[in-house]
Amino acid sequence: MNPVAHSLELLGIDAGGTGFAGALSGQRFTAWGFNWGAPGEYRDLGAVRERFAEMRALDANAVRVHLQFGDLMESPTRASPKQLAHIEAILAIAERERLYLDISGNEVWLPATAPPWYGRLTEAERWEAQADYWSAVARACAGSPAVLCYDLLSEPSVGHGLRPGDWYTGKFGGYYFGQRISLDLAGRTRDEVARAWTAQLAEAVRAYDQRHLITVGLLPDMDVSGFRAAVVAPLLDFLSVHLYPQGGREAESIGVVEQLAALGKPVLVEETYPLAGDLSTIERFILGTRSHAAGWFGFYFPQLLGGKQNARSKIAHAWLELFRNYAPALARTPGNGLVA
Repeated sequence: MNPVAHSLELLGIDAGGTGFAGALSGQRFTAWGFNWGAPGEYRDLGAVRERFAEMRALDANAVRVHLQFGDLMESPTRASPKQLAHIEAILAIAERERLYLDISGNEVWLPATAPPWYGRLTEAERWEAQADYWSAVARACAGSPAVLCYDLLSEPSVGHGLRPGDWYTGKFGGYYFGQRISLDLAGRTRDEVARAWTAQLAEAVRAYDQRHLITVGLLPDMDVSGFRAAVVAPLLDFLSVHLYPQGGREAESIGVVEQLAALGKPVLVEETYPLAGDLSTIERFILGTRSHAAGWFGFYFPQLLGGKQNARSKIAHAWLELFRNYAPALARTPGNGLVA
């Protein structure tokens, strides 16, 4: 194997505590990237290599990957050595393409494909299994500078009074993008549940990786999810939020970023895309959050970029045009020549 050329600099929090920066150089890093990959899409390393190269050619400096719990864990306490090696191979590709990875894991987008034993675990056993998951991931990834962060879970929520096994929510397009961390409060407050779960998983990461950043992918309506940023912020290195601004109401989404920034941690817009508004809405949102956001992740849908045009493919093409237009100003990677 050829050595990795121009290895990436480890990232940390900048001196002001408001953004990302190279850990040695102190050079500001603004994440400008894509969410990419549905369950199963990371299994072919050739496809991963091709997609990473495509996104890098679009001037992305980061990619968010979505690792499924069931792909890694063979039992509640044992991760697959083969799958851990596969994650390491994905990181090596990212290093070669000079891409930082937002490793969003612990996900179960397709509940029917989760291990049968996972659904039978109690809440406490489930948290332990998730902690073991993150311990394994941290061991595999600790040595790579290509890790931007570990996202402990995308769109968690605190549940109460739910039937056994009702862990998954946020169904959209056939996938369950949200996951509950409890089914019943059992005498606790929602804040206590969110804090305890976050602390347990963050500690599992820190047992094996003291260097890389930790976050959680938050929904904007935290009163509904029960996962309040102010409660978990002290346990995280930075805050991530998922925002799809509505046409004519982008000021509301800008306000969410401003409120999160007021908590004193960097804020990453981990998901955004013209779902509820047109391209000008997203553009105004990005411009309106530049003074507060440490970066933005849109979406890369290569399957929509060729063949017959339809409404979805037109949006995908328009988004990539906007992405390329702003990349020279926003995609800052220490040492890559894209610093504005």
